[in-house]
Amino acid sequence: MVKEREYLGIVGLILIAIFLTADQAALVPNYLLIEAEFGVSHTQMGAISSVFIVIGAVMVLLWGYWADKYSRKKLLVMGTLLGEIPCFLTAFVQSYSQLFIMRSLTGLGIGILLPVGSSLLGDYFPPEKRGKGFAWFLFAAGLGYLMGAAIAGTVGPRLNWRYPFAIIALPNFILIPLFYFLAKEPERGRAEPALRELIKRGLSYSYKAKLSDFKRVISIRTNLFLNLQSIAGCIPWGVLPIWVITFFAQEKGLSIPMATFFGLAFGGAKMVGNIYGGYLGDFLRKKNVLWRTILCIVAILGAIPFIAAVIAYPVPAHPRFLHILLPLLIGFIGISIASIAGPNIRAIFLDVNVPENRGIMLSVANLTDVMGGGIGPLVGGILADKFGLTFVLYISIIFWIPCAFLWLPLIKAIPSDMHNLSLIMKKRASKISSQK
Repeated sequence: MVKEREYLGIVGLILIAIFLTADQAALVPNYLLIEAEFGVSHTQMGAISSVFIVIGAVMVLLWGYWADKYSRKKLLVMGTLLGEIPCFLTAFVQSYSQLFIMRSLTGLGIGILLPVGSSLLGDYFPPEKRGKGFAWFLFAAGLGYLMGAAIAGTVGPRLNWRYPFAIIALPNFILIPLFYFLAKEPERGRAEPALRELIKRGLSYSYKAKLSDFKRVISIRTNLFLNLQSIAGCIPWGVLPIWVITFFAQEKGLSIPMATFFGLAFGGAKMVGNIYGGYLGDFLRKKNVLWRTILCIVAILGAIPFIAAVIAYPVPAHPRFLHILLPLLIGFIGISIASIAGPNIRAIFLDVNVPENRGIMLSVANLTDVMGGGIGPLVGGILADKFGLTFVLYISIIFWIPCAFLWLPLIKAIPSDMHNLSLIMKKRASKISSQK
């Protein structure tokens, strides 16, 4: 029965992640409709999205700290409701100021997903299976974003731009009570080899996070270099999803629907890469802990020629679907390869941090992701106005080269930090055992 409730917890987390992530994509497809109704500008609509992102990024730090101190199941319920209630109420706004307030309030809850979800996955899955856990978690987030955009982009123009917010929010009002009453939160630290037997015997891991831990986690070399590589590595992810549709429509002559299909296909490729990347990383880790690291380096560099080939691919005037089939396939392979690192990075974070610091560390990692991903759209737009989108896309993928080089120190750092964590957990296990 306990294992069944844990499986329900994993499935529930994945489903909640899908619909909570869908909220993030509910606004953008209907910018023009909202601007026309409220008589506002692009700048005012951009302000809503920017405030939404900033509030979410700040709240991730708080949710991460709380996730390392309190019940993660209760926090997930609170955070999801904090995000979904204003999302649902967005369907009833009658002015720009009301829309601004509702989206700002939604941002308060959106940040719950990464730190709390990651902390739960770290205890649901043992070290050798965490890549698989994060693979499905990231797949759910990608699916949710695409689903949110699809619902907003189809329902909004046909009925009303407000309807998608209610449609997207409603499922979590059903899932949250089911998760709370049926799912079992794993004991903190349960998946650690040094603690498994103690926790099975009924002993508990009572260590809690402190504010000073924010400084301590950054001092771990693996954390430091994973965050540094993220800043460089996320710049292409800030450029490609934002500008790829415009690139194919404006510089390759594709119709808007055909260019949009390209964008959606690349979004699907990222989800596929997350899945097989997580499983492959777990398989290689069982052989040697360093092979997961080497896999990430090879994938990051290996994706560059595929994506460069798509950018350079000559498309004839008035192209048909058959003309874009080959670049579509090449791009799908390239994006999926580039996505291999995602679940493995998060698994590595858990491999070197104590259980009560994992929410904190993943919240800091989210900030570095936002730094890299946030730079991309702005810089990309500035460069595109001067040099064109072809130049921008080429420049963006070049950032994966310094990203890969920043992985090289990790070849030594990861085994050392994993060993240090093992020693810490063994000492704590001994102390917990002696206190009974």
